[in-house]
This record gives sequence, structure tokens and C-alpha cells, in this order.
Amino acid sequence: MEILSQKLNFYHSFNLPGDSLTISLAISTSISHLPITGDSFSSLKMPQTLLHLKNDQLRALADNQRPSRAYLAPGRAVINDIFESIRQSDEISLDRARKAGSIGKGTALGDEFCPDFDLVCFINGHMPPFSPALIQAFLRAVKKADRTTQWQIQSITYNQHSVQVEVVTGEGVTFKLDILPAANLVQGDHLLNAMERLSIQEKCVGKTMRDRCKRFRERQNFSTSLAEATVSFVRAVPLNVSRIIRIAQYWDKCVDLGGARLTGRSYLIELVAMGTNLGRKPNRGLQARFSHFLHQMRTLSSACIVFTENYEESQIPADVRRQRPLILDPINPFNNLGFQLRKPEMAGVLQRWREAAEETLDFIGSKNDDVEAWFIF
Repeated sequence: MEILSQKLNFYHSFNLPGDSLTISLAISTSISHLPITGDSFSSLKMPQTLLHLKNDQLRALADNQRPSRAYLAPGRAVINDIFESIRQSDEISLDRARKAGSIGKGTALGDEFCPDFDLVCFINGHMPPFSPALIQAFLRAVKKADRTTQWQIQSITYNQHSVQVEVVTGEGVTFKLDILPAANLVQGDHLLNAMERLSIQEKCVGKTMRDRCKRFRERQNFSTSLAEATVSFVRAVPLNVSRIIRIAQYWDKCVDLGGARLTGRSYLIELVAMGTNLGRKPNRGLQARFSHFLHQMRTLSSACIVFTENYEESQIPADVRRQRPLILDPINPFNNLGFQLRKPEMAGVLQRWREAAEETLDFIGSKNDDVEAWFIF
């Protein structure tokens, strides 16, 4: 049998000019003892237990489901061009910008899923929901951006929260980029270290929401201002939890929700995967971790997922704490991502997730090492 023994190296450095942060991601993953078959789910025929076979296949899936350098590098170049245009705009008082979303958190799936790029721009003197004049200023800055590499805007849309751009590069890579204004609630934060800044931001956002926000949507608007803390939290989870996040995301991509539109669907799945796996034994296998996630997806309507690493339970508003499903943002205790699932029209979404989870659990319980079948519905 031909054996694959290969070291996969992935390195991405995202560097914004000026006062912005440089985020580097270096991953070195060794995958050995897998037969070469051309896909991540190769049927392993080595003298290992069935459980080990399944865990090996899940590990291969998680480690291979990442954006490639060929996808990330053109995106980085486009973002740098747009960032520079925003920074130079006389209409926008920009403090700093940060990469966020699944790419920023290191949970993005592979190129075939065309993961979005998210650029959060912390601006002075504005609070959400942002004025049409500010959004128009961002639109003008995006359209006026100089090109250091070849790229074209295929389409551009906007709302009161963001500007969404679809870009095609000279290399033929197509992707979407969300430019997200965020209130800068910590003035002069260049004098602080990263941990001090994040701590003050969380306190400021919490006070602002308690003082100003009475409705769910208003509270949700401030989550972008906590993007830095969100990225830090997710990137700090243990390796096997990071892997299970990508496996859960891959599973969710295979589930047809019938065109239902969910706000933050990807982030919601991340939180369920983390909430069912953080705190478990570090050597817990991926199949067991994935099963914990699936059991929660079966009963998501009654879920109560709360992270207390960054706030006490007493800081969760009473009206939020009573909600079900409760899938609480680990940084923003006012933001329940499960709130939208309470709507009557979301009953079909919960049912489809439940059916898919039950079907996958049946496959896991069978004596079949074909992990690929777990993701076909």
C-alpha cells in the first residue's frame, strides 16, 4: 500500500499598513499513515481499530479544509488596497482596521466554499446603526481604491451595517469582501497593550448597550465593535476544538436549509461546536467531539450555551438568560444568536438540522468506516 507521509505547511500573514495589527497564522500539520486516494476520506485499511480509522479520517478532513495560499494572497492584496483608500479618505476618521470573520479566526473552510473576507474598520465619532452619509463615504473609498495588483469589482451592495464587494482578481480568484464599520469605543488605545484594550472595549460595549439598547437588533449592532476580542477568543481554543469547528462547519454546508436566511449562521455553528467541546478532556477523540455537537443540533430549540470566560453569568441580562434557544456570544452577553430561531418560520430549519444530525449519528453508530457518507444527505 502506498502511504502518504507529508508535512503540510500553511502560512498567511495579513499586514495592514499604519497603526493596524499584523496577524500571522502558521500551521504545520503532519499527516502520516494515510493511503493516497485523492480525497480526504480515503478508506484506511491498516491494522487499527475502527474508532482510530474514523478519527484519522476526521482529522484529515479538518486539516485539509483550509483556504489555500493561492486563495488568501490575492484577497490580502485587495484588502490592503481598499484599506489604504479608506485610511486616506477625508470623510472617514479611521482609528484602525482588523481582519475578522472565519478567515480572521482561522476557522474558514477550503477554497471550494469561497470563504468571505471581513475587514472591520474602527471609526471615531459614530455609533451604530450608521448614517447613510458614512456608508456612502465607505462606498466612495472602495470604488476609488488604487490597484497594486489586478482586480475588478464584480458587484457592490450595502446596508446600514456594511459594504459588500464581490471581487475577481487577475489570477481568476473570485471572493466576497465585507467592509464593516465599527464604533471605536476606546480612544487613544494605541497606548494600551492588546489585553488591556480588549478588556476596556468589552466594558465600554457592555455599558453602552445597557444604556442605549432595548431591542435585540440594537444589541446585536455592537458585536462588530468586539471583533478583536472575538477573534482572540476563537483562535485560542485547543487544536482539537478548532478541528471540530471546521468539521461542524463542513457538515453544516452539506445540510440544505431550503433557502432560509440566518444571520451569522457560520458563527452560530462555531459556537455550538465550541460550547459542546470546550472543557472536555484534551485527548478526547474527534468522533466523540463531533457526536457531542450533533446531539446538541438534535435538540437545538432548547439549547443553553453560555461562555463565562469573559463575563460572569450575573452580567447576562435577565431577559436574555430566559431565552431558548440560548446560544450566547462569548464576548457580548447581550447577543443571543439563537434568538432568531424562535421565529415560527425557523421551525423548518430546526427540523432539518435535527434530521441531518440524527442521520449522521446513525452512520457514526454503524460499523462502517466510510466517513464520507456522514456528510451526504
